[in-house]
Amino acid sequence: MEKDQRQDWWDEISANEKEEIEKSLAEADRGEVLTHEEVMAKYRKHGRGDTKN
Repeated sequence: MEKDQRQDWWDEISANEKEEIEKSLAEADRGEVLTHEEVMAKYRKHGRGDTKN
Protein backbone atom coordinates (compact mmCIF):
# COMPACT_ATOMS: atom_id res chain seq x y z
CA MET A 1 0.00 0.00 0.00
CA GLU A 2 1.32 3.42 -0.90
CA LYS A 3 2.09 5.66 2.06
CA ASP A 4 -0.29 8.38 0.89
CA GLN A 5 -3.13 5.83 0.57
CA ARG A 6 -2.92 4.76 4.22
CA GLN A 7 -5.06 6.63 6.69
CA ASP A 8 -3.40 8.20 9.67
CA TRP A 9 -5.06 7.32 12.99
CA TRP A 10 -4.75 10.98 13.98
CA ASP A 11 -7.21 11.88 11.25
CA GLU A 12 -9.70 9.34 12.62
CA ILE A 13 -9.93 10.53 16.23
CA SER A 14 -12.16 13.29 17.57
CA ALA A 15 -11.06 16.86 18.27
CA ASN A 16 -11.53 16.15 22.00
CA GLU A 17 -9.23 13.12 21.82
CA LYS A 18 -6.59 15.17 19.98
CA GLU A 19 -6.85 17.90 22.62
CA GLU A 20 -6.40 15.38 25.46
CA ILE A 21 -3.38 13.81 23.77
CA GLU A 22 -1.78 17.21 23.18
CA LYS A 23 -2.48 18.21 26.79
CA SER A 24 -0.92 14.98 28.07
CA LEU A 25 2.18 15.44 25.91
CA ALA A 26 2.61 18.99 27.22
CA GLU A 27 2.35 17.70 30.81
CA ALA A 28 4.99 15.08 30.10
CA ASP A 29 7.24 17.73 28.52
CA ARG A 30 6.96 19.74 31.76
CA GLY A 31 7.87 16.67 33.79
CA GLU A 32 4.39 16.31 35.26
CA VAL A 33 4.43 12.52 35.28
CA LEU A 34 4.05 9.71 37.79
CA THR A 35 6.11 6.57 38.01
CA HIS A 36 4.44 3.19 37.72
CA GLU A 37 5.08 2.66 41.42
CA GLU A 38 3.31 5.92 42.33
CA VAL A 39 0.26 4.98 40.28
CA MET A 40 0.11 1.48 41.75
CA ALA A 41 0.43 2.87 45.30
CA LYS A 42 -2.53 5.18 44.63
CA TYR A 43 -4.71 2.31 43.42
CA ARG A 44 -3.67 0.03 46.28
CA LYS A 45 -4.60 2.79 48.74
CA HIS A 46 -8.09 2.97 47.23
CA GLY A 47 -8.63 -0.77 47.27
CA ARG A 48 -7.90 -1.43 43.59
CA GLY A 49 -4.53 -3.08 44.01
CA ASP A 50 -5.30 -6.40 42.33
CA THR A 51 -2.66 -6.44 39.60
CA LYS A 52 -3.30 -10.03 38.51
CA ASN A 53 -4.87 -10.44 35.08
